[in-house]
Amino acid sequence: MLKALQFVQGVISKKNMIPALTHFCIRDGRVMGSNGMLTLSSPLNLKMSITPKATPFIQAIYRCKGTVSLSLTENGTLLIKSGPFKAYIECTTDPYPDFAPEGEFMDVPENFLQALRLLEVFVADDDSRRWARGVLFRGESAFATNNIILTEYWLGKEFPCEVCIPDPAIKELLRINQIPQKMQVHEDSLTFHFEDGRWLRTQTFAHSWPPVETILDQMDTSKLKPIDPELFNSISSLLAFSEELDRVFFRPGVISTTPTDDAGASIDFHVASKGIYNGRQLLHLQGIANSIDFESYPNPSPWFGTNMRGLLAGMKI
Repeated sequence: MLKALQFVQGVISKKNMIPALTHFCIRDGRVMGSNGMLTLSSPLNLKMSITPKATPFIQAIYRCKGTVSLSLTENGTLLIKSGPFKAYIECTTDPYPDFAPEGEFMDVPENFLQALRLLEVFVADDDSRRWARGVLFRGESAFATNNIILTEYWLGKEFPCEVCIPDPAIKELLRINQIPQKMQVHEDSLTFHFEDGRWLRTQTFAHSWPPVETILDQMDTSKLKPIDPELFNSISSLLAFSEELDRVFFRPGVISTTPTDDAGASIDFHVASKGIYNGRQLLHLQGIANSIDFESYPNPSPWFGTNMRGLLAGMKI
């Protein structure tokens, strides 16, 4: 029981806007948890129909040792007993929203999780461009952008549909860390089915992505140069001294945290051209990009890696 509850507990709503969503829904041999955007469900060997308050329920089950007994009191409270331990858990009578999977079944590529692992760090974390709050699968590629770095990962074959998977769903898929057996695609939702009957359902964004493929196809790659691995070590050393915007300044023979030699911190390092970049964002390319064109500054810098390419935007003083 605990394993099934742990699978669904991460998406339990923390807010009371829909009170029922702070509860588990247990019925028909399954347990479901949801925050309205994301829903998880797992088989559960329990022949009861109850909606217990999620947090105290899982805490009570966790503390049970040996045989566990569950029963409903006359006033609808769930009583959990195990040896000398017992706990009363509030249950709600409010109707639980229907988040059943729906849509057409489709196959999931073997490198689906690999794409999510590589791209999740490049997903935007604000709502200024809501469409960028997830990873887009379109054609033979997956895309992500945080408005500083635009990234494309080549899947190697056509994805069965065009869909943007929201970041909360990405995080759960990476936590589960299993390639889904199938996915169901609906006009406003996406459901991933796993072994043992578990599934994850997420709402999808209605906002459309721009034609980012065109932007990447127009990159000038004639001045790409291999990245010295020490570049990332140097930037990492400087970030402790950078100001609020995490800027690093590329100047002849040096990378520094200020535009002059008499302030901040610096490291002697050969750079091909002048430029200003967000150091923390640049570190996201470590282990991903193996060549880049810094000479294009102040225009975005094209970069390439294994089965990946993208653009890095610089900063202004």
